[in-house]
Amino acid sequence: MTGLMAHLAVEKGWPVAACETHGMAQRGGSVVSHLRMGKREAGPLIRRGKADLLLGLNEDEGLRHLAYLRRGGSLLLEQGREKLRLAAVGRYIAHMNIQAASVPAMSLAREAGFPLGANLIILGAACALELARNGLNIFGVHLDLKATLPNARKVQADIEATGRKAVFFNQNAADVDKMNRALDKMQDIMKADGGPGQIRVLLHSLAFGTLKPYIADNPDDAISPENMDMTLNVMAHCLVYWTQALVRRNMLGEGSRVFAMTSAGSHRALPYYGAVSAAKAALEAHCRQLALELGAKGISVNALMAGLTVTPALLKIPGHELLMQEALKRNPTGRLTTPEDVAGALVALCHPKAGRINGATIAIDGGEDIV
Repeated sequence: MTGLMAHLAVEKGWPVAACETHGMAQRGGSVVSHLRMGKREAGPLIRRGKADLLLGLNEDEGLRHLAYLRRGGSLLLEQGREKLRLAAVGRYIAHMNIQAASVPAMSLAREAGFPLGANLIILGAACALELARNGLNIFGVHLDLKATLPNARKVQADIEATGRKAVFFNQNAADVDKMNRALDKMQDIMKADGGPGQIRVLLHSLAFGTLKPYIADNPDDAISPENMDMTLNVMAHCLVYWTQALVRRNMLGEGSRVFAMTSAGSHRALPYYGAVSAAKAALEAHCRQLALELGAKGISVNALMAGLTVTPALLKIPGHELLMQEALKRNPTGRLTTPEDVAGALVALCHPKAGRINGATIAIDGGEDIV
């Protein structure tokens, strides 16, 4: 989190100083981060009673460091399993006029099922918008409930504002029967428009998986066969089934491009990421095999590996602060990847002269993964 806030402050042109004091976090200790923004000071360490804002990613640790807040400062805590224990320090908070609040961030992340999935949704939306700006009409397949449906509608409206058509299907893309019904409608629409009836670009940017460890003291906390199968089916195998269906219907042809969003997790081990990592590795293997089998038809297939991209969903992932800090340290460009970076690269790969790029996993990360 410190890395993210510092990165944003630098982009605003503010002076920034930051540091961390470590307490063996990997063995259950705490990590305290200090961040100064907008003030030119001798050093980053903040004295007790001088902080404007205290963010406690652990409720107990946040309350333990309460003395760092100035009078009238703000306190935001991760709400633990038990009822928030602000009452224990209520008199001090009232005396110091501290504005206190709590958010059950971990619970919200678990309820989301796979919060990282929203990152791929954002990347897919950015790519669709950039393709529309370059003259393509867009079919979109997404799965949204009432609460998030306005987000999909906004993407659709943004595409239409470019002067291109946008037809969205709110359904489970991994359901083969629903896939075929959607393809029937797509063919009817293209036939009515009098076009060639072929898809120029297929982008697989689906994510719905399980973030569970393989091994856990409580068997109920470990990944199950159902969890594993669902993650691999949605995040990897689904690409094969969509490509098969499009080829059988002659909706992919000479010059068509197939892309799939992968990540560095395909070749790195991360806590709780095992099933998703396996899915990303399988997705890249599927891209290579499809490239082999479709090359003679003039259809290229590539995997796109975006660097760590800051989205609201990423901020819900346990340990995201360390991921961002490490990515910033490694990246030769000194910044993280944006959805627009990915969208621009995808459009460039759609150029007719880029047709010989086939069966590759292409990093769009400024060199982050090589360091």
